[in-house]
Amino acid sequence: AKQRWMVMDETGQGYYTVNYSRGLYTCTCQNWSWNNNPHNPQASGVWCKHIRAVNGSKVSVRQRKHGHIVQVK
Repeated sequence: AKQRWMVMDETGQGYYTVNYSRGLYTCTCQNWSWNNNPHNPQASGVWCKHIRAVNGSKVSVRQRKHGHIVQVK
């Protein structure tokens, strides 16, 4: 089952899209792209804060309160 969320960026001006499919999370933010780029020798493969927010491992009170995380059906 695929899942998708819109997560507000730090500035509050836009959203990043987090996708979950086949047990893998991906995010459209630059930080995630950099850390998961196969051509980047320093890529660590770590999750960005947007992925941590949607999977519940790190959700700020502000994100919960202001609806910064929106699940897209």
